[in-house]
Amino acid sequence: MLALTMINLSWSQERTCNCSEAFSDMTVKLEANYIGLKHFYERGKRSEYEQRKTEFTKLSSNTDASQCTQVLGEFLSYFDDGHLFVFERPKYAETEIDAMRRRIQTGKLDVDQVEALLKLQSRMTGTGEGDKIIGRYSDATSEFAMVKDGDSYNGYILQSTNENVSSGELKVTLKWTGEAYRGVYYSYGHEVSFTKGQLYKEGTLLKLANSRWARIDSEFEREEAMFDFENGIDQPTIQKLDDDNVLFSIPSYNLDYQQFMSFLKKNEKTLLNARNLIFDIRGNTGGNAIYFPFFDLFSDRIMPGGQGHVLASADNLAYFERNVQFSAKIYKPVVKDIQEHMGEIVDGPAYLGRTVKRNKKSKVENVAILTDEGCMSAAESFILHAKGISSKVTTFGSPTFGMIDYTSVNASQLNSGNQHIYFGYPTSTFHKEIPENGYNKTGIVPDVPIARNVEDKVAYIMQHYKQDK
Repeated sequence: MLALTMINLSWSQERTCNCSEAFSDMTVKLEANYIGLKHFYERGKRSEYEQRKTEFTKLSSNTDASQCTQVLGEFLSYFDDGHLFVFERPKYAETEIDAMRRRIQTGKLDVDQVEALLKLQSRMTGTGEGDKIIGRYSDATSEFAMVKDGDSYNGYILQSTNENVSSGELKVTLKWTGEAYRGVYYSYGHEVSFTKGQLYKEGTLLKLANSRWARIDSEFEREEAMFDFENGIDQPTIQKLDDDNVLFSIPSYNLDYQQFMSFLKKNEKTLLNARNLIFDIRGNTGGNAIYFPFFDLFSDRIMPGGQGHVLASADNLAYFERNVQFSAKIYKPVVKDIQEHMGEIVDGPAYLGRTVKRNKKSKVENVAILTDEGCMSAAESFILHAKGISSKVTTFGSPTFGMIDYTSVNASQLNSGNQHIYFGYPTSTFHKEIPENGYNKTGIVPDVPIARNVEDKVAYIMQHYKQDK
């Protein structure tokens, strides 16, 4: 018997999504394209999957459109694969947006009242696991206060540079479900969507499906300096901590490549002169492989190549055909194998070993990568590639999320009306020994674990290298 924690998102009567149809569309795409399901079948779990599918077929037929994304996401959680997901980008009529705007503005709170509540709750002792979210945040556009109201956590705007909103408006309301925060997010245009979030980076980063908020009431000044409150919370920052240590914080790899290259060029001298280069990638949930340009700071060996597997399907064929424009040598063989072996598992792209010549001006002797459970996808790929190209790399902290075994994501819109639900799935395995020899179950375990009760983990790394000096 299914017992799901559902978030009530009944904000509109004009939704045209039929959740049963969306679920059917998603499972058809899942079964045709997801190589991880093939692996489940190979391990004798076909009947287990079919039973779950039957249960959710019934559940989806009785699910309101505004709650459909939650149900589809819960179904996919069975695979424990972060690259298998759904998200929504609802399309609203002006009448719906006007109604939501009026409701939000009618429910505004006095900012002084929110501040007083925040001050009171921040001093509370013996708070529960979910209460860790209480605090003051910024997304580089607005400042928020996250306070508790019953079993909900509400984020109110304290001040903002966005002219569409005003102080006291509700921005997000969440509930702690035991493993994540789930709830309702209001865009700056007052459009509403389901969101799911988690705290990372020692509670200083709140990652939502729709936004990233950085805590601005940290007891460590350095923690706040790890975020760029002017250009965006996702943007990297660099701090020279002392004569030996440079801290390179990268909250996300979902960055504009040219802007990132410009940032590296601007900070080149600081990076080259670092003895100990500390990468803080806690809470970096992934993006693109834009990290290769700074490998010349510490490279000392050839990074091994690799090849995984792909499930031959029409959608995967279209995905790799699009990639041919980037490298015909790598992707044309995959396209040919898919065309000739539909429905079978075939070899994926073969990536050659990579040589990066070390910059002669670099003084880097040690490279530390600080990780936590918020490190996913491209962030995990960065760790493996960095360790592959250099013997100087040591990882610190806690295990990563574990979201690298299945990779190279393709996404398509489901038959979901104006709810606009999208289904994403990985097209390839990271290497040919997945899932037996992968990272999804354990995450990438750090070389030097740092206990969770160590508050200043950057200082811990600095002390580690000081002892080795």
